[in-house]
Amino acid sequence: MVVSGLPDDSWWVDDPIDEPGEDLFGRGPFVSRAVALLDQIGSRPSSTVVGLVGPWGSGKTSTIRMIVAGLNPDRWGVTWINPWALSGPDAVVTELLGAMRAAVPEKTSAGARVRQQLSRYGALATPALSMVPVVGSAATAMANEAIQRLTDQGTTLGEQAEQVRNALHALARPTLVVIDDVDRLQPDQLLAVFRAVRVLGRLPHVHYVLAYDQETILDVLSTTPIADKHGARAVAFLEKIVTLRLEQPPVRLEHAESLFNTGCAGALSRASASLSEDAQRRMVEEREAAAASLDRAAQRGPATHPGRHLPATGRRCRGRRRRLHHPDVSANHLSAPVPGHRHAPQRPRRHHRPRRPPRRIRRGGAGPT
Repeated sequence: MVVSGLPDDSWWVDDPIDEPGEDLFGRGPFVSRAVALLDQIGSRPSSTVVGLVGPWGSGKTSTIRMIVAGLNPDRWGVTWINPWALSGPDAVVTELLGAMRAAVPEKTSAGARVRQQLSRYGALATPALSMVPVVGSAATAMANEAIQRLTDQGTTLGEQAEQVRNALHALARPTLVVIDDVDRLQPDQLLAVFRAVRVLGRLPHVHYVLAYDQETILDVLSTTPIADKHGARAVAFLEKIVTLRLEQPPVRLEHAESLFNTGCAGALSRASASLSEDAQRRMVEEREAAAASLDRAAQRGPATHPGRHLPATGRRCRGRRRRLHHPDVSANHLSAPVPGHRHAPQRPRRHHRPRRPPRRIRRGGAGPT
């Protein structure tokens, strides 16, 4: 058995990795391209939201950590947010602006100014954002609180946001905000995060990386009033938030085999056991059979929808007007043409006996001629 890679005392651990040297899945080229892309994005002041899309358990957190490790710490300020531990719009805005503030260097005058402006901006933005999903008396109370804060500071939210933008332009240092586990949020929490990123967080030189499973995000968005169970509206809303999408690289077969061999070797070593040659041979055969089955399934691709091969209702076929209904057509019958389709072979017409001419009756009533 080929064994390589993991330490003997941690082969079963599912914690994310921190350094590219710990990667066993060959994602180095992807990480290098992502780092180069972020460096290009960071050279411009326009705020960008990058989405790292992949199913649960595909290693998105490890990939982001390797990307962050590849960024130049003297140029970038990086901060992490775990929205799963937050609740409500207040906590989201406070955590988001606080994370930005922590990523700004405080030893320079420009950095100190940015931190000060972000603190003032957060004091005004928190009640303003909280008003969005609330109605009734609660909205009135929050509106009064926001107005009181604006009156005390003698400024408006737009003016304070402009001061933050000017301070960030003067600093000219890119900040990366990583928001992980976005797909684990409840609908109200998810909307609060998206609203904070879209409305308040689109500041110059501030960029985001969101990690999520797209199918889960769309399912959650479909339950909100924004999409209202319309999948197309959920997709359009997500595309409005995420400006650039990256696909998490899948695990290749050879890397999965290496990890499997490592785990088996570690388990056998701790149990002071070994596999016979016959057991090793059967394991290899079963593994190759499973791999071949996966390859065949990948080559076949997704099944075609049965209705795709059906003619339109009311379509003219062979010069005759027909309305065709095929409710029982299954995927197993897709290779054969559907009867009645204009490209399908027509069934030969049945030859009927010629009709006999009608009998003629004499007027005298004597019988047929």
